[in-house]
Amino acid sequence: MLTYHLITFKSSNYAMAAEKKTQDLGTRLITLPSWISSDCGFGLKVGENLNKVLDVLGRENVEGVYPLK
Repeated sequence: MLTYHLITFKSSNYAMAAEKKTQDLGTRLITLPSWISSDCGFGLKVGENLNKVLDVLGRENVEGVYPLK
C-alpha cells in the first residue's frame, strides 16, 4: 500500500516554492485537511520518497510532517 505524507510550511510562499523545487519528485500542493492546524493553509503531498523531498527542501521552513491514509 502506498503511503503518503503531508508537509506543512510556515507560509504559503514557502509552500509554493517547495512545490516548484520538488515537482519532479511527484509532489503536489493541496489544501490542508481540517484536522491539521497551520498558518499556511497548504501542504505538500508526498509519496514514499519523503526523505528525498526533505533533503531537497531542507527543514528550515518546514512546519510539520503528517502521515496520510
